[in-house]
Amino acid sequence: MLGRIEARFKQVVKLPDSGADRSNLGDGLRVVFCGKFAIYYLPRPDEIIIVRALHGSRDIDSIEDEGGFAV
Repeated sequence: MLGRIEARFKQVVKLPDSGADRSNLGDGLRVVFCGKFAIYYLPRPDEIIIVRALHGSRDIDSIEDEGGFAV
């Protein structure tokens, strides 16, 4: 699984804005999917900050309510 995530993020490093926009959850937040997992990240000029990796069955609204996407 880690190898698949690493391969996915090599793509993200090349095209940091390619993930779906999730600014409704956090300023500048984006998400890419790897299998059943959603990986939330913040693209920065010199880095990619991974905020959270969640299984797709998780309740995003309750996580957001608990401040789960704050950096």
